[in-house]
Amino acid sequence: MANLCLDGSPPAYALDEGFGDGANSWVLFIEGGGWCSSKSDCFKRSKSAIGSTNLKSRSTFFKGLLDNNQTFNPDFYNWNRVYITYCDGASFMADIEEVDPETNVTYRGARIFDAIMDDLLAKGMKNADN
Repeated sequence: MANLCLDGSPPAYALDEGFGDGANSWVLFIEGGGWCSSKSDCFKRSKSAIGSTNLKSRSTFFKGLLDNNQTFNPDFYNWNRVYITYCDGASFMADIEEVDPETNVTYRGARIFDAIMDDLLAKGMKNADN
């Protein structure tokens, strides 16, 4: 089965490609969100931006560690910078095949993480210097 957020929406990440001498270096930011504490908590999260990519802002701001401005981020400004959104309720660790029949919630964070890593490796992270 697919890698899906709590609500069944597809996972997402944003990549700003590196350039110059940073083209083969990578920095990843994994958005936090904490764990669901119960089935009802996971259901509530599935109706929010920390459980659904459908409810997240469509624009990701690369700031701080992910900023591409050398003045503000002299160490990583020209690296490949990745923002991985959080939507699974268990820190990318769950891997349950069945959708919960009572809540229609999916628990597939491990699959999300694996799929994103596979995609990033295919986009050049496998050749990373850093």
